[in-house]
Amino acid sequence: MRVFNVTILSVLATVLIGAGLLLGLPGDFSERALWLTVFIPVIWTAFMFYCYWDKKVWRVTTALIGICLIGIGIVLTTPTPV
Repeated sequence: MRVFNVTILSVLATVLIGAGLLLGLPGDFSERALWLTVFIPVIWTAFMFYCYWDKKVWRVTTALIGICLIGIGIVLTTPTPV
């Protein structure tokens, strides 16, 4: 289960939270994209460490699915930039 969390859920959570941050943060699009390009590897690495840090697998799975749902919610509720 931990391998699934690392390979699938951490990547999915990183992509979805990155998309949510790209749409939700204030400022110019190019600046947000630049900062997210720098921080996406850091976020992904943090999620991978968290997958093996916590002793209970169900907490990791629940947290990563929750982060995915938050990212999806941000993407779906944010109006499209013009």
